[in-house]
Formats: sequence, C-alpha cells, structure tokens
Amino acid sequence: MRISKQEIIGQLEESVMNITDQVEELSKALEEIGATQALDTMREAIKLMENGIKSIENNEGGTNMKTPKITENKHWSPASVRNACIDNDLYTRGDNEDYEHMLDWVSRLYPNVENLYFIAEDIVKHSANQTVTNVMFILANDAVFTTFEIDGRDDA
Repeated sequence: MRISKQEIIGQLEESVMNITDQVEELSKALEEIGATQALDTMREAIKLMENGIKSIENNEGGTNMKTPKITENKHWSPASVRNACIDNDLYTRGDNEDYEHMLDWVSRLYPNVENLYFIAEDIVKHSANQTVTNVMFILANDAVFTTFEIDGRDDA
C-alpha cells in the first residue's frame, strides 16, 4: 500500500505537535532543575522536524533526489572515557586496577548501546549516586564522538 505525500506530511505534523506538547510539559521540570541545555536541544530538534516537513511540502514529487550512502561511525577511547569520568566525578569508589580494567574494555569495544550499558554498569558500581542511564548519557555525549562517510568518503 502506497501512502500519499499528504498523508505522510499529516502524520509528521501530528507527530511534531505531540512532541511539542510533551516538550512544553517537560520544560517546566527541566527549567526547575537547571537542565536548560537539554530543553534547548529538544526545541532545536522540533525545529529540525518542522523544517523537514517544509522540505517535503516544497518538493512536489517531481524530482528524484538520490540519497547518498551515509555511514555513521562512532568512536571512543580510554582517554575520552577517562575525561568523562573526571569531568563528572565518576569512578570515585574504584581502585586503579578496576579503573584500568574498565578502560581496557573501552579500548576493545565499539560504543554501541550494549557496550555503553556494559561500561556504564561498571562505572556505576564504582561511583556514588549514579544511575546506569545517566552514565550512559554522559558517555554517549562526552566520550563518544561520531564521524560520517558519504559514499565512502569523509570529505564529501
């Protein structure tokens, strides 16, 4: 079954409205705890979605834009995880042997969500007042960096 462009746009607009409502509900709580950066990020994401809808609306289906093959590559290093731990006061309850063991795992693992979870569990076990999801967020945003290749090149 083929969905028309108007149906897609309608679904996207409805999704953006629902997300906008949810962000507005969360904004008060985020402002209360001082998480204005997270709030700004969510609002920027909504603007990007709205711009995407406008792009779909402006393309009347007459052009056949070929999307290039885009590859996302995630990287981390023991140094980037170490810096995230230092910057966020993590791993304060582990000894050097435990810390080196965790960093050794980082050097061997790809930073997918399963491995972020694995490392975050170890960090939480050796940290005060942390949750696995919070540490995963910290690692994903502070220790992992992403590069892209377009059609097999990183300079497109």
